[in-house]
Amino acid sequence: MRSYSIFLDEADGTLFAIAEIEHIEARESIARTEVCKRWWKFMAPLMEVNQDDSPCTVALRKVFEL
Repeated sequence: MRSYSIFLDEADGTLFAIAEIEHIEARESIARTEVCKRWWKFMAPLMEVNQDDSPCTVALRKVFEL
């Protein structure tokens, strides 16, 4: 993982996270670790999650970077 950032929209309390990971295999490997699963459980009350507490994700298309 090159970077992991969480942003807060203070107007409505929405959290938005961005994880930059080079390869899908690396993401899947990280997701299998106990520390990652503990993080998901800790964060679950603050975000939409799947049944296994993994965050609900949406694929986004980058439209601009400076």
